[in-house]
Amino acid sequence: MANILTLDDYTPGVSTEIHCFGDSLTAGAGANQTDFYLSYPDHLKNSLYPRTIVNHGIGGQTIEEIACRQGARPIYLTIENNTFLGTSNSLITDISNDFVQAPSTQDRYVTGIICGVPAIITRTVGTTHYVIRGFGGSIRNILPNSIFYPDSAYNAKHSIQVLWLGRNNVPDFSILLQTINNAILYMEKPRRVLVIGVLPALNEPMGTSRYTAITAVNSTLKNTYPNNYIESTPPTTEEMSFIRYSPSEDDIIDINKGVFPGGMRTDSIHLNGFGYNIMANRVAKMIKQYNW
Repeated sequence: MANILTLDDYTPGVSTEIHCFGDSLTAGAGANQTDFYLSYPDHLKNSLYPRTIVNHGIGGQTIEEIACRQGARPIYLTIENNTFLGTSNSLITDISNDFVQAPSTQDRYVTGIICGVPAIITRTVGTTHYVIRGFGGSIRNILPNSIFYPDSAYNAKHSIQVLWLGRNNVPDFSILLQTINNAILYMEKPRRVLVIGVLPALNEPMGTSRYTAITAVNSTLKNTYPNNYIESTPPTTEEMSFIRYSPSEDDIIDINKGVFPGGMRTDSIHLNGFGYNIMANRVAKMIKQYNW
């Protein structure tokens, strides 16, 4: 499925919104939301102002879970008594994908459409079950195994998308390529998408089995989407100079080991504002190159 997009696929007048799907690396985990320390979608807002950038990152999510929110993976569900109960919640008794992770401090909500009815799914903090209710106090039958269409999938399908999947599946990437293919096919033409390679952790340098697995899948992604691939390789001297970052001796050692340096991270996996800025600049450069 090589060369998904070319410059000829660009059609004037389509949405200029940019929707970023991913896990905590997209959400911006580790970035202090003040001053220079921002998620990569936040940095995109600065470099591509006044474009609308939507951050669909949720920490801890796997390839499958992100795919559900993007639309690449259908969500089938059954509710108790197969009926919406007006303004009351109905228990979801069966769901095909456990796609909504509730953080430790708040409930998680996902809006969408089921059987033509606008609805909201809630996963309560500290629980493993879901409830759903229709907007407007709808009382109607909902067939078993009906498909739930998240608003995030519908709202993004006509727009530019940046997909950063796979970090929480290391080292098993068996479904990554097919999932990305499905994500692209779910989008409306012209399919304007960028795919970011899996980011090696600080403790996954050259010579480790996990680094080998990551570089292998990234090579496959690059070969499959040569016009749409964004490297997750360490920053170059030019990239660091552009954001006025001076690498330490330890940083240079990390870079020579094939990983983003410790000075651009907040822990072994997550980047800080400098690291996210590097990734945002790579994304912005390609978007400008394609005149999307």
